[in-house]
Amino acid sequence: MLDRLLTVAIGGTGALAATQFPAYYLQYKQRLGGFASKAQDNAQSHLDNAAAKGVDIQTYATQLKDAGFTEQATTVLQQVASAENLNQQYSLVSEAAWFEQPVILARVFSSRIGQDAWQDMSWALPLNASGFVYAFFGALIALLVWSLVQHVPRWIARLHHWLRTMMIMQVSRF
Repeated sequence: MLDRLLTVAIGGTGALAATQFPAYYLQYKQRLGGFASKAQDNAQSHLDNAAAKGVDIQTYATQLKDAGFTEQATTVLQQVASAENLNQQYSLVSEAAWFEQPVILARVFSSRIGQDAWQDMSWALPLNASGFVYAFFGALIALLVWSLVQHVPRWIARLHHWLRTMMIMQVSRF
């Protein structure tokens, strides 16, 4: 009886935790958009300077390096690459369908953005199709982990017993 009650509680907890994913994803997307916008603003001044000289950003950085501004040239290239990377990530996150979101988030996850999103997330209970799907898979994963936690010690005990029996059998042969 207690085992069934505990199993239901663990499944319900997994379901409730998984239903928070859409709210977290939304906060992550908003934070990522802010980071992408800021990075684009930082890179845009360098892109404008390169355009004013009539060259691309690589040539602009090479000219800076040749003029003795090696660190600034490196910073320019890093800022432009960072802006492109964040814009690409934001595009992926924004265009993902609800069932693709966990995979996309795993691919582009940044702990800095993730921590900010976690702190600002409001807990919710979505009562729509995606909420129910996330709840189902959250409960399923929680129950699978619970099953492993219950059975792994038994498997280890059986393996230990089998190994001990095999050792006794080998010792008795001699």
